[in-house]
Amino acid sequence: MIRVLVTGGTGVLGRRVVDELRQKGALPRVLSRKMQNAGQGMEIAQGDLVANTGLQEALKDVDVVIHCAHNPQNARENTLATRNLMEAVRASGVKHVVLISIIGVDRMTFYPYYRAKWQDEQTVIQSGVPYTILRSAQFHDFVGFLIDTLSKIPLILLPRDLCFQPVQLEPVAEDLAHAALNPPAGRMRDLAGPEVLTLDQMIRSYLQAQGNHKKVYTFPLPLPFITVWKDLSRLDVSRKGETWHQWLSRQDRIANLYQKARG
Repeated sequence: MIRVLVTGGTGVLGRRVVDELRQKGALPRVLSRKMQNAGQGMEIAQGDLVANTGLQEALKDVDVVIHCAHNPQNARENTLATRNLMEAVRASGVKHVVLISIIGVDRMTFYPYYRAKWQDEQTVIQSGVPYTILRSAQFHDFVGFLIDTLSKIPLILLPRDLCFQPVQLEPVAEDLAHAALNPPAGRMRDLAGPEVLTLDQMIRSYLQAQGNHKKVYTFPLPLPFITVWKDLSRLDVSRKGETWHQWLSRQDRIANLYQKARG
């Protein structure tokens, strides 16, 4: 049985990845800062990527690593965690690392977190360890969480023509698990949802689904990052999963995973 260490395995995406691995007959091992009871068909290893503790023990007898851990609030810690992980991976002899990244990180380095994710890619590529990298669009739940936060301010004022192509979590988790159970593939084809929408289209539909009649105002913003977002939406990518409106239609029956994670 293939044993796969999943960093960030208690997070929004990581939990889905662990479920996919179990369904595919692999044995997931979740790296966690705090020791906790393991669920059926999985293992828990205590370790801290930033503090660089417990990693060698966590990597013992591991065949593949899926690196889902991230810290959007602290780009420096995000980069340090990946460096520590890859040093431990090299020392352990693990032969395959799978990394989740974001579409366009190489063109959006003016954002600290995107720059950190691009640096993560370079750390993995330059490590000498065989790898697979999947760049994904933003998740429906994450975009919904951001929109819900925006909807609480008195006036919603947005840049016009800011394009998104949000993707369902499940296809991302499935592709990561599939990659882990197959030979290293280098850079995979980018993964996005089935449609491209502007931010104001998504916010208006989200507010309508919530019964919120707040006005949304847009304005032109001739800055380079608007052009970059448009260009990214035209890339040749794999398109999978449900649409934004299909996801919205289920929100009265399920909790947003990012809101749930924040308590």
